[in-house]
Amino acid sequence: MKKYQFDLSHPYLLHRSKETPYFFFFAAFVSFAVGLTSRDISLFGIVLSLTLMVVGINKLKRKDKIMRIDKQGITTEEKGTIHWNRIKDTVQNFV
Repeated sequence: MKKYQFDLSHPYLLHRSKETPYFFFFAAFVSFAVGLTSRDISLFGIVLSLTLMVVGINKLKRKDKIMRIDKQGITTEEKGTIHWNRIKDTVQNFV
């Protein structure tokens, strides 16, 4: 197991990136354009573009989740603060 050292004099904030939904919107646009211009895959391209658009909208709706790492432990919105001694005990019991 690798050990990572953090400088806990200032907190670290980790975010989920919001760039991924825009890839789905671009892919939906391209597949829609190909579906309109090609006779061979027209229906497939239009259905694929609608599917990619729905996936992109769902990813865009998700709330940006922030995880904070500081002297107390790891803080998430769902579980609150998990203290370092509890993490250490859990890892020792796991190994």
